Amino acid sequence: MMRRGPLDRYPVEWVLRQAAASQASGTVEFNGPEPMTVFLHQGSVCGVAAGVASQDPSVVARLRAAGDEARARHEAVGVLATRLTARVGWYYHDSLADGDVAGWRWRVAALLLDARVRGREDRSMVDWEGRTVSLRPTGEGISLGADAWAVVTALAQTLPAAELRVRLGWEGSRLAAALAELDRSGALPLPGPRPVLDLDLLTTS
Repeated sequence: MMRRGPLDRYPVEWVLRQAAASQASGTVEFNGPEPMTVFLHQGSVCGVAAGVASQDPSVVARLRAAGDEARARHEAVGVLATRLTARVGWYYHDSLADGDVAGWRWRVAALLLDARVRGREDRSMVDWEGRTVSLRPTGEGISLGADAWAVVTALAQTLPAAELRVRLGWEGSRLAAALAELDRSGALPLPGPRPVLDLDLLTTS
């Protein structure tokens, strides 16, 4: 693979597929507004972390502190998901760097697929990003689907939508649909004071 190049000509996904095809080892550092480092061993990904490893020793330290492989892979997919569409900056392949930082091996194609799915899920929450979620009395009985009711039972207090998503353990599209249902029902308040929902007014469907 080429040692370096601009991301507007060589996108992140193309670079990583080239690394897999050429069985590259070392690190690929993506420099730009949201830098990241991808660690490689013979074409497999061993880790992905935000930041540029050659400039910041904590990048490798954070990766090794991930604990178990499942958590490390989840975090790797999350970092990739936010950077796959990057077109500003450049990449640099350092074939002499230690890419085998944790002993894990992940196929590039599978990692990219999961990152694209995660990216779509994250975009599904764009309408709720930065919003807090609480409930209010509707003044009348309403019928809710199972997911919308799950949101109601999880809301012991006003929460940011992102935190509610983590608490429920749902994908973004599922939570966005449930919040939209609650919004249509009138159970979510308009900006301003947020009174507590009278649960006696709700029934599940």
